[in-house]
Amino acid sequence: MTFKGKGVKTILSLTLACFTILCAYVSFKFFALKNTQSYFDSLDEALENPELVKVLIIRNQEIDSLPASIGKMVNLRVLNIANNHLRVLPQSIGLLQNLEELSVESNELSTLPVALGRLKRLKILNLGANRLSEVPAEMIGLDSLRSLNLANNQIEKVNVPEFPALEDLDLSENGIVELAAPLLHLRLLKKLDLYNNQIDKLPETLFALPLLNELILSGNPLDEGSRERYSNFLKVKATK
Repeated sequence: MTFKGKGVKTILSLTLACFTILCAYVSFKFFALKNTQSYFDSLDEALENPELVKVLIIRNQEIDSLPASIGKMVNLRVLNIANNHLRVLPQSIGLLQNLEELSVESNELSTLPVALGRLKRLKILNLGANRLSEVPAEMIGLDSLRSLNLANNQIEKVNVPEFPALEDLDLSENGIVELAAPLLHLRLLKKLDLYNNQIDKLPETLFALPLLNELILSGNPLDEGSRERYSNFLKVKATK
């Protein structure tokens, strides 16, 4: 074999060796990434390594129930199960002690598990577009909750539990006819959305919430006195 031929063969051998090493490296990195990933969009895959899961997004998957084993995802931070067909949530959801954000909007929930109140780190809870007929008492204990969405349910009477950290409350698109409590215990509330309900009279104490700067009341048949108080509220906020 000529020197030139040997050189070409050597180059080809080196090229093949480099390619083999590169493939092995890519395979190793992929395997490592797969085994350290924290984001999942498949419930079955998440349940294979539940302790690794930090974010689980399984919306729009025609799910009608969650297994009790979801409680094994002890490091879960974000759970989005919106736009499914859930009628109940398992009690084991209370085991998700690190959960900070839970979205269950657009399902078929009419009740919540008592264990929900154990989620002491939960900051955002979206229960919009379900079948809740009242503000669930099962939420008592959510001391870190900052944002609560109960829009587009079947709530007629508002009796909100004490949420010491709550800043944003959405009760729009319900059938609320009165505010049973003045919400004065929600001392950090900044935004209250009551759009498109059936409220005709507002308690004067509603406007005494110290941090309230956004109040949405359009779409309600407010009486004259309530309309006047609301108008004055808007004027004051507009000057700040």
